[in-house]
Amino acid sequence: MGRLGSARNGNGFAVAVRRVAVQPAQKGLVVEAKKEKKQKLRSHSAAGKRFRVTGGGLVVRRKNGKQHLNERKSRLRLNRLGKMALVDKRDLRNVKEALPYLAYR
Repeated sequence: MGRLGSARNGNGFAVAVRRVAVQPAQKGLVVEAKKEKKQKLRSHSAAGKRFRVTGGGLVVRRKNGKQHLNERKSRLRLNRLGKMALVDKRDLRNVKEALPYLAYR
């Protein structure tokens, strides 16, 4: 098998290390490395409810300011707040990180 040794990690603490003797590869023998599967990325569920992509690939969001105290706001203002707005290009990187599998343009 192997024997235990000691080494120091980057913080200067001693850690136990198992030392294993490795057999040299024989001539003509090919050793296949086992492929590791990549982990799937998680989508941020709250971001998935707040953003969607149009048919042209643009990311849109709802406008704020239409949740309460609406009786003092004009009908024109409420109609304007009801429409979707494009996500600004400065915020697009954060949305793309939160929703990695959304079909962007």
